[in-house]
Amino acid sequence: TPSDTSSFMSYYKVYSSDTTAPTLFWSSPGPAQTVSGRTFGVSVFSSDDHAVKEVKLYMDGAYMATTACENVGFRCQLYYEWSVGAPGQHTARFEATDWMGNVGVETVNFTVG
Repeated sequence: TPSDTSSFMSYYKVYSSDTTAPTLFWSSPGPAQTVSGRTFGVSVFSSDDHAVKEVKLYMDGAYMATTACENVGFRCQLYYEWSVGAPGQHTARFEATDWMGNVGVETVNFTVG
């Protein structure tokens, strides 16, 4: 009887020389923006020349959330529903990490009115 032999081959790239950090863009809140209300949708997009692994959010120095990027995507979005803090100046810090450990950072100062 004939035997069924199947083979499987997978391909992947190893980026051992990736020294470029992910970039962050289209942050919300934007720089110097004034926000109000009980909650605010904080978000940012990240892209990388190879692949973004995760994006983290810190508000006023306190960790808030992490978005693990699906599969091996060149782009990733973090979205977090923030309970709006006290009136005054606040800082959102976004950190995007790629699979080689390179970290891109964007810090946004904004106001709660």
